[in-house]
Amino acid sequence: DVYEENGVVFHKLIPQKDAKFETGLPVQCILDWARRFEHMQRHCGEHILSGIFSRECGGVNRGFHMGSAYMTIDIDVPGIPWEEAQKIETMTNEIIWSNVPVTTRYFENREDAEKLPLRKALAIDEDISIVCVGDEGNPADCVACCGTHPSTSGQVGLVKILKLESYK
Repeated sequence: DVYEENGVVFHKLIPQKDAKFETGLPVQCILDWARRFEHMQRHCGEHILSGIFSRECGGVNRGFHMGSAYMTIDIDVPGIPWEEAQKIETMTNEIIWSNVPVTTRYFENREDAEKLPLRKALAIDEDISIVCVGDEGNPADCVACCGTHPSTSGQVGLVKILKLESYK
């Protein structure tokens, strides 16, 4: 696992049986690629779905949670009918199936980053990474993000909305 605390990045190591950690000894870290790729797929799917909700009905992504079996996305669209959500699901999958590029660009300052058609206003002023799904001139999504993403939308596979529920 990796986490950040007070600006310091920590890597949590899980020793194999009978392994001992001592200061100064080398360690070998192995990336769990299957888990990472699944997270990349799900996270990128969340970008595309959020971008389409924003474009089609002004939906604002308030947050998301990635569980082991499913993912929840909190999109502020009061009273959206199931049929409308299904249309947005189809549009999302059309972007996925079109296999458009997913790019990450880095900017030193806000002024340069804000030249892109951002879905959300920036909350930071420097060292900004912007993820765009599709053409930067008319992207399915374009937003500041420091997560990991596949290189194309087709790698996401499919997004399925299982249910809608009011929250707060």
